[in-house]
Amino acid sequence: DWSSDVCSSDLLLHDGKITAAIVQNNEAAMAEAGTGPFERVGTFPDLRAVASLFPKPIHVVVMAASPLASVSELAGKRLVIADSGPAALTEATDVLKAHRVPLNALAAPPERMPIARALTALEHGEFDAALITAAAPASELQDFAAGHSLRFVPLDSDAIALMTTGAATYLPMTLPGQTYPGQPRPIATVALVAQLVSLATVPAGEIETLLRVMLGEVDYLRHGSGVGAMVSPHSAKNGLTLPLHQGAESFLTAATQKGG
Repeated sequence: DWSSDVCSSDLLLHDGKITAAIVQNNEAAMAEAGTGPFERVGTFPDLRAVASLFPKPIHVVVMAASPLASVSELAGKRLVIADSGPAALTEATDVLKAHRVPLNALAAPPERMPIARALTALEHGEFDAALITAAAPASELQDFAAGHSLRFVPLDSDAIALMTTGAATYLPMTLPGQTYPGQPRPIATVALVAQLVSLATVPAGEIETLLRVMLGEVDYLRHGSGVGAMVSPHSAKNGLTLPLHQGAESFLTAATQKGG
């Protein structure tokens, strides 16, 4: 049986019921290796990357009146994780560890709940900070920030360096000022990547056709998708944590050479 933490797209892909899915790069790495929430499933050696699509930055949020200025000050505090997937707890653990805060140093184990509930609980003082992994601007966070006084806590520079060094799954990222209401200054953080994945057994021609449509024939802004507008052949290899599908390698090499 699959763990309840494993998202349905991973399940369908593993069972061969679909040929492509969008998952976070850290989840894809765990699925391939059979670690974390995928441990009960076993390894998934046929999983292949097709393209990196868009970043999903980590937001650390407190109420404006909070004295917290750094993630390193969360020892002895209460943290809520806006649950965005099977690796949500791993992401929180990584951020805390990079700031030298062991998970057991919190006042209590972090709770996981949907973003709307997490923000409401933060407002009511049930937690001191919320951690949210989501493409920016995250609509629910944007709506909440418009009606509440929030503050975004940047990650420390040495923590960012630690999390993005070597073969890390995180990329450094800055949220520009005014990404959210009441956020006047840029916020330094890290991001995971939403990536399109498939199976090694899917023919190269099918993958090339899929990428041709995704990367060249869809006007995402016209369809109201801001994150879709970030999809580009020039960033399609950023943050990949799986071997690249042969069809994707051929397509992306040609596309980047053509585009300069």
